[in-house]
Amino acid sequence: MIAQTARIRSLATFLGAVVMTLSLAAWADGRTDGPEGSEYGQGGYDAGVGGVYIQANFGAVVVADSATSADDTYLTGGFAIGMTRDDWVSIEAGADFFDPNNGSTVTLINIGAKFRALYDPLAFYFSLKPGITLDRIDSFRLTPGVGADLYATDHLSLGLAFDYDINFEERLSNFYRVYTTIGLRF
Repeated sequence: MIAQTARIRSLATFLGAVVMTLSLAAWADGRTDGPEGSEYGQGGYDAGVGGVYIQANFGAVVVADSATSADDTYLTGGFAIGMTRDDWVSIEAGADFFDPNNGSTVTLINIGAKFRALYDPLAFYFSLKPGITLDRIDSFRLTPGVGADLYATDHLSLGLAFDYDINFEERLSNFYRVYTTIGLRF
Protein backbone atom coordinates (compact mmCIF):
# COMPACT_ATOMS: atom_id res chain seq x y z
CA MET A 1 0.00 0.00 0.00
CA ILE A 2 2.83 2.41 0.87
CA ALA A 3 4.66 1.60 -2.39
CA GLN A 4 1.45 2.26 -4.34
CA THR A 5 1.03 5.65 -2.61
CA ALA A 6 4.68 6.54 -3.32
CA ARG A 7 4.22 5.70 -7.01
CA ILE A 8 1.08 7.81 -7.28
CA ARG A 9 2.76 10.73 -5.49
CA SER A 10 5.85 10.49 -7.72
CA LEU A 11 3.74 10.31 -10.89
CA ALA A 12 1.61 13.28 -9.74
CA THR A 13 4.78 15.30 -9.07
CA PHE A 14 6.13 14.47 -12.52
CA LEU A 15 2.85 15.35 -14.25
CA GLY A 16 2.65 18.62 -12.29
CA ALA A 17 6.17 19.53 -13.42
CA VAL A 18 5.26 18.72 -17.04
CA VAL A 19 2.14 20.92 -16.87
CA MET A 20 4.14 23.80 -15.40
CA THR A 21 6.80 23.42 -18.08
CA LEU A 22 4.24 23.35 -20.89
CA SER A 23 2.63 26.50 -19.54
CA LEU A 24 5.79 28.35 -20.62
CA ALA A 25 4.48 27.94 -24.18
CA ALA A 26 1.79 30.56 -23.52
CA TRP A 27 4.07 33.52 -24.13
CA ALA A 28 2.35 36.81 -24.95
CA ASP A 29 3.50 39.13 -27.71
CA GLY A 30 4.80 42.60 -26.93
CA ARG A 31 3.14 45.94 -27.65
CA THR A 32 3.17 48.18 -30.70
CA ASP A 33 3.51 51.90 -30.97
CA GLY A 34 1.59 52.15 -34.25
CA PRO A 35 -1.63 54.01 -34.98
CA GLU A 36 -4.86 53.02 -33.23
CA GLY A 37 -6.46 49.93 -34.76
CA SER A 38 -3.21 48.65 -36.27
CA GLU A 39 -2.94 45.79 -33.76
CA TYR A 40 -4.51 42.42 -34.49
CA GLY A 41 -5.08 39.91 -31.75
CA GLN A 42 -2.75 40.71 -28.85
CA GLY A 43 -0.72 43.12 -30.92
CA GLY A 44 3.03 43.22 -30.98
CA TYR A 45 5.56 42.11 -33.50
CA ASP A 46 6.31 38.58 -34.56
CA ALA A 47 9.68 37.52 -33.21
CA GLY A 48 10.65 36.17 -36.63
CA VAL A 49 12.50 33.34 -34.88
CA GLY A 50 11.07 30.07 -33.80
CA GLY A 51 9.98 26.74 -35.03
CA VAL A 52 10.70 23.14 -34.31
CA TYR A 53 14.00 21.32 -34.01
CA ILE A 54 15.13 17.73 -33.60
CA GLN A 55 18.40 16.55 -32.08
CA ALA A 56 20.20 13.25 -31.86
CA ASN A 57 22.87 12.66 -29.24
CA PHE A 58 25.61 10.15 -28.53
CA GLY A 59 28.06 9.98 -25.63
CA ALA A 60 28.81 8.45 -22.26
CA VAL A 61 26.93 8.08 -19.01
CA VAL A 62 28.56 7.57 -15.62
CA VAL A 63 26.32 5.80 -13.11
CA ALA A 64 27.27 6.86 -9.58
CA ASP A 65 26.17 4.11 -7.21
CA SER A 66 26.08 5.55 -3.70
CA ALA A 67 25.51 2.14 -2.10
CA THR A 68 28.79 0.63 -3.35
CA SER A 69 30.77 3.86 -3.96
CA ALA A 70 31.51 2.54 -7.44
CA ASP A 71 31.10 4.35 -10.75
CA ASP A 72 30.39 2.56 -14.02
CA THR A 73 30.58 4.14 -17.49
CA TYR A 74 28.36 3.15 -20.43
CA LEU A 75 27.60 4.41 -23.93
CA THR A 76 24.39 6.40 -24.30
CA GLY A 77 22.30 7.66 -27.18
CA GLY A 78 19.06 9.50 -27.53
CA PHE A 79 16.96 12.11 -29.25
CA ALA A 80 15.04 15.27 -28.45
CA ILE A 81 12.39 17.34 -30.14
CA GLY A 82 11.81 20.94 -29.20
CA MET A 83 9.77 24.01 -29.95
CA THR A 84 11.19 27.51 -29.75
CA ARG A 85 9.24 30.73 -29.81
CA ASP A 86 12.06 33.18 -29.23
CA ASP A 87 15.69 32.38 -29.78
CA TRP A 88 16.55 32.44 -26.06
CA VAL A 89 14.04 29.89 -24.70
CA SER A 90 12.61 26.59 -25.89
CA ILE A 91 10.55 23.66 -24.63
CA GLU A 92 12.20 20.29 -25.21
CA ALA A 93 11.16 16.66 -24.73
CA GLY A 94 13.56 13.78 -25.13
CA ALA A 95 14.56 10.23 -24.40
CA ASP A 96 18.00 8.79 -23.67
CA PHE A 97 18.97 5.13 -23.59
CA PHE A 98 21.85 3.11 -22.17
CA ASP A 99 22.45 -0.58 -21.41
CA PRO A 100 24.18 -1.32 -18.08
CA ASN A 101 25.41 -4.72 -19.36
CA ASN A 102 22.68 -6.66 -17.59
CA GLY A 103 20.38 -7.03 -20.58
CA SER A 104 17.89 -4.35 -19.56
CA THR A 105 18.02 -0.99 -21.32
CA VAL A 106 17.55 2.05 -19.09
CA THR A 107 15.31 4.68 -20.69
CA LEU A 108 15.30 8.23 -19.35
CA ILE A 109 12.31 10.40 -20.39
CA ASN A 110 12.30 14.14 -19.70
CA ILE A 111 10.61 17.37 -20.72
CA GLY A 112 11.65 20.86 -19.76
CA ALA A 113 13.00 24.26 -20.69
CA LYS A 114 16.26 25.26 -22.36
CA PHE A 115 17.54 28.84 -21.95
CA ARG A 116 20.06 30.04 -24.54
CA ALA A 117 22.51 32.90 -24.99
CA LEU A 118 23.17 33.29 -28.70
CA TYR A 119 26.52 34.61 -29.93
CA ASP A 120 26.21 33.82 -33.62
CA PRO A 121 27.29 31.19 -34.69
CA LEU A 122 27.60 29.85 -31.10
CA ALA A 123 24.85 29.32 -28.55
CA PHE A 124 25.46 28.50 -24.90
CA TYR A 125 22.59 27.11 -22.86
CA PHE A 126 21.31 25.98 -19.49
CA SER A 127 18.48 23.46 -19.29
CA LEU A 128 16.26 22.21 -16.50
CA LYS A 129 14.12 19.15 -17.15
CA PRO A 130 12.05 16.97 -14.83
CA GLY A 131 11.81 13.35 -15.87
CA ILE A 132 11.27 9.71 -15.05
CA THR A 133 13.13 6.46 -15.62
CA LEU A 134 10.75 4.51 -17.87
CA ASP A 135 11.18 1.07 -16.27
CA ARG A 136 10.67 2.63 -12.80
CA ILE A 137 7.66 4.95 -13.12
CA ASP A 138 7.98 5.89 -9.44
CA SER A 139 11.45 7.42 -9.93
CA PHE A 140 11.22 11.19 -10.29
CA ARG A 141 14.38 12.89 -11.60
CA LEU A 142 15.50 16.47 -12.13
CA THR A 143 18.08 17.08 -14.83
CA PRO A 144 20.00 20.34 -14.93
CA GLY A 145 22.34 20.64 -17.89
CA VAL A 146 24.72 22.95 -19.72
CA GLY A 147 25.99 22.94 -23.26
CA ALA A 148 27.14 24.75 -26.36
CA ASP A 149 25.91 24.53 -29.95
CA LEU A 150 27.69 25.61 -33.12
CA TYR A 151 25.27 26.59 -35.89
CA ALA A 152 27.05 25.34 -39.00
CA THR A 153 24.16 26.58 -41.18
CA ASP A 154 20.76 28.14 -40.53
CA HIS A 155 19.32 24.64 -40.09
CA LEU A 156 22.21 22.46 -38.83
CA SER A 157 23.74 22.56 -35.34
CA LEU A 158 26.56 20.58 -33.72
CA GLY A 159 27.01 20.60 -29.97
CA LEU A 160 28.55 19.35 -26.77
CA ALA A 161 26.53 18.96 -23.55
CA PHE A 162 26.64 17.80 -19.93
CA ASP A 163 23.58 16.67 -17.92
CA TYR A 164 23.38 15.63 -14.28
CA ASP A 165 20.38 13.40 -13.54
CA ILE A 166 19.42 13.73 -9.88
CA ASN A 167 17.23 10.84 -8.70
CA PHE A 168 14.96 11.60 -5.77
CA GLU A 169 14.51 7.92 -4.97
CA GLU A 170 17.14 6.83 -2.42
CA ARG A 171 17.74 3.39 -3.85
CA LEU A 172 18.50 4.66 -7.37
CA SER A 173 21.76 6.08 -8.70
CA ASN A 174 22.49 9.52 -10.11
CA PHE A 175 23.74 9.78 -13.70
CA TYR A 176 26.35 12.08 -15.25
CA ARG A 177 25.98 12.34 -19.01
CA VAL A 178 28.46 13.90 -21.47
CA TYR A 179 27.44 13.78 -25.10
CA THR A 180 27.67 15.33 -28.56
CA THR A 181 24.58 16.49 -30.46
CA ILE A 182 23.59 17.05 -34.05
CA GLY A 183 20.39 18.93 -34.71
CA LEU A 184 18.12 20.19 -37.47
CA ARG A 185 15.96 23.34 -37.17
CA PHE A 186 12.80 23.81 -39.24
